Amino acid sequence: EFASDWDVKRLVKSIVLSRAYRRDATFSPASRKADPTNRLLARGPRNRLDAEQLRDQALALADLLNLTAGGPSSKPPQPSGIWESVGHSQSNTVTFVPDQGDAAVRRSVYTFWKRTSPPPSLAVFDAPTRETCVTRRERTNTPAQALVTMNDPQFYRAAEELAKLTLAREADDDNKRMAWLFERVVGRVMTPRESEELGRLLRDLREHFATLKVESVDKSAWTLVANTLLNLDEVLCK
Repeated sequence: EFASDWDVKRLVKSIVLSRAYRRDATFSPASRKADPTNRLLARGPRNRLDAEQLRDQALALADLLNLTAGGPSSKPPQPSGIWESVGHSQSNTVTFVPDQGDAAVRRSVYTFWKRTSPPPSLAVFDAPTRETCVTRRERTNTPAQALVTMNDPQFYRAAEELAKLTLAREADDDNKRMAWLFERVVGRVMTPRESEELGRLLRDLREHFATLKVESVDKSAWTLVANTLLNLDEVLCK
């Protein structure tokens, strides 16, 4: 690192382009025998994405993420009244007022952080409270995390926008639409079995929303298909 004059970006690039970093999480019987505990990095690690990465990924896939660098903090949606019990009466952070438009979908690194009441959707995914320095984050697996990725306004909006993008492609060809949506979210071509199961899910959702007489059956159905894909383990984990 001394040779690069402490260029941190160059260091990070070197790491992510290395063979060790890019190793697949699967491994062969030979590598299992040679390196059973992965001390020699015979295979890549498999772990859930960090809180900020999960939010930014969902927004980016839906073409919503605001990539503007610098500027004021962002206040994405949070449950109402969440600051009141911990805010001083004369403070300007007693009442939480969410941002609107592009300001609400800035990268998570710009999220306004009240240490006595951190953003719930990030905290539930083990984002540090910032009260102390944390060198390694905890990684938990709780039901509350699935409730966030399924129901949080930010994730649901991402699913809605993905549905709009999908419906704008390949008019009246569900197979091509599904193939495009799957590859965009998951990053690979879906298998025949996955295609069959997702096609069945789409048909069931259309029937369900038709009975509810919603305004747009197709949009509602594709939104939940997109929401399902955003919640796949393969999408939430590295």
